[in-house]
Amino acid sequence: MRLATRYALFGVLVGLLAPAGLLVYALATRRWFDPVAFSAALAAGGAIVFGVIGSMIGCRDEILLRRNSELAALSGKLAELSTTDALTGIDNRRSFDDRLAMEMARTQRYDVPCALVMIDLDRFKAVNDLHGHPAGDEVLRHVAALVDSEKRSGDMVARYGGEELAAILPHTAAPDAAAWAERVRTRLENEPTRWRDGVLPVTASFGVASAPPQVASAAALIEGADRALYAAKQSGRNVVVVNGALRPDAVRNAS
Repeated sequence: MRLATRYALFGVLVGLLAPAGLLVYALATRRWFDPVAFSAALAAGGAIVFGVIGSMIGCRDEILLRRNSELAALSGKLAELSTTDALTGIDNRRSFDDRLAMEMARTQRYDVPCALVMIDLDRFKAVNDLHGHPAGDEVLRHVAALVDSEKRSGDMVARYGGEELAAILPHTAAPDAAAWAERVRTRLENEPTRWRDGVLPVTASFGVASAPPQVASAAALIEGADRALYAAKQSGRNVVVVNGALRPDAVRNAS
């Protein structure tokens, strides 16, 4: 039986209960009520009964609202966990893939530029080997927070995997993306990670690719940025490379 039908039948039962009780009382005592007194008795009984029922329904609704609120909060938390990297707090690879596909579709449709910057920490394994994985985790959190603080409205910074981050810069051509990457590179070089009583200096290499006209798909854009990042690593690290062309002003001596 549907819940609405149950409530309807319960309401009918409650509505008949008070007059039926008075009628039984009158027949049993052979006393007839004054119409005014009878109406007053019905009104009082109805008020009491429906007041109790209303309180019960209100308590039930409060429980349902609380549970719905808890479910909504849990759903939001699960959605956040599914799109956020647990260690760094920035977007994860799944969010990155979805966003890049959307931005590439926008680029192809409206012929507006979109840049991708791949960021890889230099000699990150040495940090883990010398200071332990907790130190490495702190470096990743620090770097992610720093890079994320440089994004503009509409940009995305995500953890691509391991010690590699990625930044999607919509409506941004390669020269502007390279300037953004150089600013981030400089900050990373000058703002080491604080760890216990000291600091952990860490640098990063940057590969920049843009679309259009260089690429026509998300896969091609990633490949172009990866190729530039590889060139940055090969050139001595701690540099920004744009589509395979080394930026001389960004070259630093590898330590």
